[in-house]
Amino acid sequence: MRAVQVADRVSLVLASRRQEAAKSHLSPDVVEKIWRSMIEAFTELEMTINKDN
Repeated sequence: MRAVQVADRVSLVLASRRQEAAKSHLSPDVVEKIWRSMIEAFTELEMTINKDN
């Protein structure tokens, strides 16, 4: 269930960032790619940190 909750949260964040990008006259596709990359990097970092604990 946790994975579903995380996926739902990621979807909400990405949708919000896409909307803000469009309002700011930025490419929603580019902004989404940036945010996906950041989310993936921070998720990997968190998993590494928590693995050692």
